[in-house]
Amino acid sequence: MERGESPTIVRAPLVDNKELLYHAVRKGHFTRLSGTEVTVSANAYTDPHMRPSVDRAGMKGFDPQETRFNDDSNAVVSLVAEEVRAINDVYQFTASGQPSGDAYVFDVVWRPEPENPAHSQVETDREMNDGTFKRLRRTLAYLSSKRVELDPYEQVVYFTPAGRVYHKRSCHHVKNGRKPVAFQKLSSGAKPCGRCRPEGWVPEEEGAVVGRAPSDSPVILDVANASGRQV
Repeated sequence: MERGESPTIVRAPLVDNKELLYHAVRKGHFTRLSGTEVTVSANAYTDPHMRPSVDRAGMKGFDPQETRFNDDSNAVVSLVAEEVRAINDVYQFTASGQPSGDAYVFDVVWRPEPENPAHSQVETDREMNDGTFKRLRRTLAYLSSKRVELDPYEQVVYFTPAGRVYHKRSCHHVKNGRKPVAFQKLSSGAKPCGRCRPEGWVPEEEGAVVGRAPSDSPVILDVANASGRQV
């Protein structure tokens, strides 16, 4: 840089307000209460630096399996960036329990890593303490419990762009293009490939049933919109 020139400020590209964000949740932090009701523990968003990680779903091809990091026991939930930025009720509190100062301001910042270019973080405008970070984690857990992409051990299956038959990712029928769909979000008219024989679930323990969703699982009839596109 020449003398007198201003330094260049490098800013991370903005994560759009409407972007879908994936987050992997260990099965011990995820409880399905019914076909439509789920509880996510605040511990699912624990982070030593108080900046919980999320993945930009579009950069994962809207395939939640990619966020599991090779651990099928993980659930995958999602948030929308604007939901995170709208959090406005996390404060420091005085010893008497009264809010002190302004509410924290949160953002979703893209922080790509060599092995995960989609990696982003929930960050704030100033340092947090254990109490404020716990309140943030509770809010993130509540928001993401409303949008489940994958249950523990549930599998993603794949369609050709115009197909009604679903396949394993490795099937040659989808090598030229594939659309990921979580097993529980399959259309009632979808059929498994007779060649690759995709299974909807991997066994959790000896004797577990594979290839069948729980009896109380929700069914989404529109396969075209079942892969978690931007909302």
